[in-house]
Amino acid sequence: MEWLMVNPGFFDEYSEEIRDALNQTRSFDHPILDLRDYLLRKLQMDINALQARETELLKAARDNSIIHEQIFSATLAILQAVSFDTFIETITTKLTEIFNIEVSILFFEGSEKVFEADNRVILAADLNTTPKFFEGLAKNIRSCAYLKLKTSDASQTCFLALGSVNPRAFHPSQGTEFLYFFSDILEVCLEKWLIEKKP
Repeated sequence: MEWLMVNPGFFDEYSEEIRDALNQTRSFDHPILDLRDYLLRKLQMDINALQARETELLKAARDNSIIHEQIFSATLAILQAVSFDTFIETITTKLTEIFNIEVSILFFEGSEKVFEADNRVILAADLNTTPKFFEGLAKNIRSCAYLKLKTSDASQTCFLALGSVNPRAFHPSQGTEFLYFFSDILEVCLEKWLIEKKP
């Protein structure tokens, strides 16, 4: 036992040899401890770990596919806007349907209070109270996403705020590549409509 304690990898390294030896000494006349139960338990643990990993990867793939479809649909909707008013209407109505959320709104002030450094996307989950940006617009918002949008006019810095009652609709461990892409699309379209609105 002392030797095994200082050589914990023995059974892992020689599992096949041990299995072969046990298969040759199945007679109860031999005073040998059958380690097949140990090997079976280890094999079952390995299988369970692989299955859990596979389930996690499949879920991530499904989530990624859903987000891809949502971003694609949202991008088309934004590009189809024919005026600044329809652009805003798309943000406040169509985006909520596409992302299956409760509220979507564009803010033209206060983005410096939300973002730090060069962050362009912020995701928050399991919120205890509704963020102030959604007060009067929706209740019981428990997760949100903020997408910072830059414009040529420094005074017109703004961000898109998305809110959901689902506490895990947005969460920090989500991938943000598609959201960054969507931010780029929004910036281009927003700049276009801001220029056209200028006198």
